[in-house]
Amino acid sequence: MYALSCNCGHTTKGTDRYLVEGEMWAHAFKDHKDMLLGMKAPDIAQWLREKDKTLGVAAQ
Repeated sequence: MYALSCNCGHTTKGTDRYLVEGEMWAHAFKDHKDMLLGMKAPDIAQWLREKDKTLGVAAQ
């Protein structure tokens, strides 16, 4: 089981890690558009690193 949680409290869970991540991105696009528009590449890279740790994905 995979799960990701947003700082706002929204959580998405499932057995497919890609679907869980996709659902979290959809949530962010819908509810946190202004935050996403303000993110720079290093911010996104950091989020991706943390997401991989949370989902147990090995770093490449």
